[in-house]
Amino acid sequence: MMLRFLLVVLAVWIAIVLVRSAMQRRRARDGGRPLAAVETVRCARCGVHVPAHRALQHVDGRHYCSPDHADGDR
Repeated sequence: MMLRFLLVVLAVWIAIVLVRSAMQRRRARDGGRPLAAVETVRCARCGVHVPAHRALQHVDGRHYCSPDHADGDR
């Protein structure tokens, strides 16, 4: 009876160790990559910062966050 109890405790302990190890490897893999910096620009009308690749830019160099703001500022 005592031997069964010890085997169950040992099996649970091994399972916990394996799960923790897998979680640490996953955390290291996901957290190890630095995030890429994204250039942002400010909307000339409302002041919201948007990624430069999504902003609308007019000939005069002003940036806008949406077509509504670009049309309303002409």
